[in-house]
Amino acid sequence: MKKNSGFMLFETLIVSTLVLGTLVFLYVQLTNIKKSYNVSFKYNTIEGLYHANNIAKYLEKVGYQEMITNLADNTYLDITNCAYATTLCSSLVTQENIKTMLFVNKDISTLKENISNIAVSKKFKRFIKTLPNYKKKYQYRLIVEFNDDTYASVGIGKDISELNAYTLFNLVSNSGFENGLNSWNTTNTNQVSINQTFKKSGNNSLKFITSDNQEKTVNKTIQLVANHIYYADLYIYLNKAENGNINLHMNDNNYINTSFSTLKAKKWNNVSSLFTVETSGTYTFDIINSTGANTIYVDNILLIDLTKIFGAGSEPDFDWCSSNIKYFNTTSTIYK
Repeated sequence: MKKNSGFMLFETLIVSTLVLGTLVFLYVQLTNIKKSYNVSFKYNTIEGLYHANNIAKYLEKVGYQEMITNLADNTYLDITNCAYATTLCSSLVTQENIKTMLFVNKDISTLKENISNIAVSKKFKRFIKTLPNYKKKYQYRLIVEFNDDTYASVGIGKDISELNAYTLFNLVSNSGFENGLNSWNTTNTNQVSINQTFKKSGNNSLKFITSDNQEKTVNKTIQLVANHIYYADLYIYLNKAENGNINLHMNDNNYINTSFSTLKAKKWNNVSSLFTVETSGTYTFDIINSTGANTIYVDNILLIDLTKIFGAGSEPDFDWCSSNIKYFNTTSTIYK
């Protein structure tokens, strides 16, 4: 009986060990499944990245420098209350369903080390612990917790430490009509005015009305250089489908020729192009509103000599210009 009792105890230990091992295995697997679920369905979801990126783009334009200054002496900034931005930021936070929003450096090693001292939810802390450091591309990052228990992290501000700085010059003076019609010429019209209702940025835009069968023109002359590559960009607002066009030309050379009939009404249309000039000389930039009762608005005209700035053979392509060159009136610094 003693031998049988010892054997039964041995069997019980073996069975218990097997059961315990199985339970441990199942626990590990379930834990991994839960982690995978969080990563796939809660961490950096497509929707979450989209919303976080929207507000990141806004913050780069409003309050960005002040946030950088205040972050210098801190591990992170809780900017959920939009203290460094305008009331529009608060509207975006509500619209994007944001619960908590942190502005941090690209290197979040210190943030992770002190994660227990941060006044955020445990779930948010777990998400932060999974994030890698940005090595390049971005200087800062925005880490967001949404009200539906999803989370996202996006970069803010390009890392310019290894990039070259270039000074851009807008060849179109008074390009946003902030100084009224100064430096612009008008032909056959007294129905040109500065408008403050429909503007792409700043305070003003050009309002251009025709009400008869005579073509009206607003124009200016610009010096261009042969064999140089130029990037042009501008915005046009139409009340309805209009007759007219915008040109940049000298004699028979026409490098911008946009017909209003190709644009959409009731919105700002972006018109841009990349072209090489064949002949040096004085070119005319024309805004032409043709016959009929038409009303158009023009704003944020940009014309840049890429060859002069970046050098022959090193000019950026159209896609790079469209993504990186934003409107400015006189000069701007860009990194590439």
